[in-house]
Amino acid sequence: MVETKEIEQSNKISSFGLSSFFITLTSSGFLSMGSYIIFSLTNIDAYISAIIGTILGVIPFLIYIFIAKNSEDKDIIDLNISLFGKTIGITLNVILNVVIFFISVLSLYNISQFVDIQFMPETESIYLKILILLPIAYAASKSITSIAKISQIFMFIKLGFILITILGVLKSVNISFIYPIMKNGVIPPLIGSLVYMIFFTYPFFLLTIIPKNQVIEEKHSKRKMLLLFLISNLIILIRFFLVATILGEDIIPMLRYPEYIILKKFQLFSLIERVENILALYFIFNNIMYQIISFYFIIKSIKKIKIFNKVKNDNGYPYILAALVLISATMIFKNTAQAAHLIKNYVPYIIVGGIFIPMLITFFALLLKKGVSFVKIIKQRESGINVNE
Repeated sequence: MVETKEIEQSNKISSFGLSSFFITLTSSGFLSMGSYIIFSLTNIDAYISAIIGTILGVIPFLIYIFIAKNSEDKDIIDLNISLFGKTIGITLNVILNVVIFFISVLSLYNISQFVDIQFMPETESIYLKILILLPIAYAASKSITSIAKISQIFMFIKLGFILITILGVLKSVNISFIYPIMKNGVIPPLIGSLVYMIFFTYPFFLLTIIPKNQVIEEKHSKRKMLLLFLISNLIILIRFFLVATILGEDIIPMLRYPEYIILKKFQLFSLIERVENILALYFIFNNIMYQIISFYFIIKSIKKIKIFNKVKNDNGYPYILAALVLISATMIFKNTAQAAHLIKNYVPYIIVGGIFIPMLITFFALLLKKGVSFVKIIKQRESGINVNE
């Protein structure tokens, strides 16, 4: 009995640990994906899209909070089956897992390309992918408690890197580069804000795989989440603003990784310079953290299938999933141009259709269920029936 309680306690996370994911996950969709689309749409007005996108992003944030609060201690997989029955519930869960797997494959390709170009150009791409996947699979095999601790470590490293970066590139900022504001009208920044909202908010819907009873509630836990949500938005806003004011509208369209290029301008106290590769590690940390949560989501979903649920030693699942992601990334994405075309023209719609719509369906079902329960309580009170009986 004591051992069971210890196991249950070891699989819990603090509300701060959960909140840390809002820093480590939300930037993961921008390198080579969200940023690429937004800069191609808005150029130097990308920071305006970030401001509007932050406001729009509050809506998905509140939807996530509502789902987590009213999930009846179920993760999203069990919750969907409970709300809709097996047929519709399993359909929604399959859609979620397929899209999360696809984004994981795309993220692996993007980060391996980034590492290949900026760090290890002489290394074969497949070796880089394996090198990235091994620690991801290992971390995903651990409990959510361990994963949350990794997230907290990455969060503090990321915040430190961001602060150092701002101090180091501040001298290169030229405010005149942001003018004229909205040169091509208001439509591109508005479209960019929608893209920003999609890429910023979809990762934290993966946290619905963590049931409410696994989170240790602390004082002001929701405020902590909101605060870190806003801080993460501020970080991306600052990145976009620095890109605009350091590079300018003529250079930005020529670059694949403008956020990395501004790190080359780093100089601190006229002594520390040429540290862009060290500071760029936070791009890699973001991607790794997203991959870990994606793996955890998919593996937890697989374990709920009866055939796999009977397997006692399931430590090999993350490595099997890593192999499938590796094979898929190698087979699907043959070159950078193909990946760029897919990202720009299809990925936002895939995310909306495969993550946002299923989550909205769950949200409205919970809302309806809560509304019906509320009406029943009112009727019972009106009839003089004790609700607690």
